[in-house]
Amino acid sequence: MKDAPIALDGAPNFRDLGRLPAGDGHRVRAGLIYRSEALHALTDQDLDRLGDLEVALVCDLRTPGERLRSPSRWREGSRPETIELEGERNDTATAEGAYDLLEQRVRDGVESYMRNAYTGYPRVYAPVIADLAERVIEGRLPLLVHCHAGKDRTGFVCAMLLHSLGVDRTTIEADYLRSDYFYGRERISAVAAEWFGHEPDLEIVDLFRSQAAYLGLSITEIEREHGSIDGYLEAAAGIDAERRAALRERLLERVS
Repeated sequence: MKDAPIALDGAPNFRDLGRLPAGDGHRVRAGLIYRSEALHALTDQDLDRLGDLEVALVCDLRTPGERLRSPSRWREGSRPETIELEGERNDTATAEGAYDLLEQRVRDGVESYMRNAYTGYPRVYAPVIADLAERVIEGRLPLLVHCHAGKDRTGFVCAMLLHSLGVDRTTIEADYLRSDYFYGRERISAVAAEWFGHEPDLEIVDLFRSQAAYLGLSITEIEREHGSIDGYLEAAAGIDAERRAALRERLLERVS
């Protein structure tokens, strides 16, 4: 069990979701659920650190194009079982789309893009959440969920997983917003400048930062369609009371 934060030089937005309170005297067990940005820039030392975590299941939420452009690095012989999405199942808030909009500097376009992405997440990622949950229940752990920046797509999927474990909305939102520390204005600007060769408009950059209102758009869409997050998880992702109990058994520990 890891008590200290895991620092990866090539993936600063990597963290363990362990220790988050999950109600009823329980918390998420450390060393079982990790979330991250893309893994293509890992150093050799990072590969050793990541390999030592013995990740058994990866949920890579990037598009095929993103994976081709920035293939994940793994220590030789340690590549884990991976859930990868294909085609239109994964067409929301991609790195390519985001940086194209930064290049165009159209504020209205960015705002519309982010709204459409977050309202689309519940539909797009329900099958992924179902698949991920089933494999976790079967014992494929530790789990690592990541996308390109580790804040939007990863933020939504991890929020739903944490909700299924009984983590309250305030705690989920706080974890979601932590990504702004690791992948906020400075980092988005630097990556965008590298992408298209000049400094981006900072007012446009700020629209891509993690915001509670964005995650709220996903939750509002869920409540509109299913009445509640619990209703969504059961109807759209198959996580009924029995599966939630199984997830809690796998991923939680009682606070001593």
